[in-house]
Amino acid sequence: MKRIIQILIVFLIFLIINCSNKTEVKYKEIKVDNRDSGVRFEFVKRVKIEGTAYNSVYAYEKGLLVRGFKNRKNIIAKRYDFDMNLIDEHEFRNGQGPGEFGGSAQFVYCNNKWYAFDNTIQRLSIFDNDFNFIRLYVAKSGYPTPLIVDNCKKIFTVYDSGNGIEFDRLIFLRLSIPDFKKEILFETEDIRVRNNKKKAVLPILPCSYFYKKPRIYFLRPDRYEISIYDEKEEKFIKGIRVRFEKVKTDKSMYDEWFIDYGIRRNKERYVFPDYIYPVSNIINLKKGFIVIRNNNGYFVNCKGLVDGDYYDYGLNFKGKVKIPCFYRINRICYYQFFRLCYSIYEDNFYLIKEDERKEEIWLERWRFKE
Repeated sequence: MKRIIQILIVFLIFLIINCSNKTEVKYKEIKVDNRDSGVRFEFVKRVKIEGTAYNSVYAYEKGLLVRGFKNRKNIIAKRYDFDMNLIDEHEFRNGQGPGEFGGSAQFVYCNNKWYAFDNTIQRLSIFDNDFNFIRLYVAKSGYPTPLIVDNCKKIFTVYDSGNGIEFDRLIFLRLSIPDFKKEILFETEDIRVRNNKKKAVLPILPCSYFYKKPRIYFLRPDRYEISIYDEKEEKFIKGIRVRFEKVKTDKSMYDEWFIDYGIRRNKERYVFPDYIYPVSNIINLKKGFIVIRNNNGYFVNCKGLVDGDYYDYGLNFKGKVKIPCFYRINRICYYQFFRLCYSIYEDNFYLIKEDERKEEIWLERWRFKE
């Protein structure tokens, strides 16, 4: 009897801890209109990037870092000043040795050091300012893509609990610096989706989020839901659900979409949703943020300006906005999970434009005014 009571107590404690980390949001349903937000973007400059593919851009305190792949294998990091003049570049070998990467890697600059998150073999490498290797951290469950570094004391990250393709839920973590001890902040609800033929629905990953101290803003694109998690209060404090009309998916476009996403070999296992997701990305500015409207199905590339909804940080809708298109702006699928194709510095909006078929890549600079 005593043994049974002990087991029940342990199970109860587990339930309390587990439930406390689950997503619990009370959503307020709202409707947006066609008013003008007054936010404007003005083109400044573009430069062509040679010799790399699958690029991302990161603005840090000393300039820009553009990370790509050379010969689709080795990682190459190019540094630019804020006017997009090339300063230098560094190449990292593909491998599992010190200073090497198993595949994709996301770089974060802090304390005059580079923290490189290797998303493929799941580990963390640290380099000095000039990319000389310092040390390596290997964790049992890996180090996922970083959200942000906060005052060089902690890093917010997110990883999936599935098998890397079909996701069960997302888990948000806080890592302390320099020991990188992990602490779970919250978990999303189950996000696995399948259709009637038991195929996995491809764009199932609600992967748009950003950190605005002390809050994480989280977008679920299939439902157009935005929620706020407060790090200090350790709970969700607000959420909105935007009304939208469902647009049926044009299945005749499947072949084109599969080509764009680079997953032609998986056509027999995966499908796209039955309707077009209303939004695809969330862009953090200075006074507010933009939710990108998904008006062109699931094409990776787009041209010109695209539609967005602008909100303040209290989740109050302020009006419509036109924002310059960047590569993989419809980032709603696993295959764009580790790609940061835009970055903000002061009133500058830096973005990557990439045409995989023509193998042409550009870095662009725009100014924005709120």
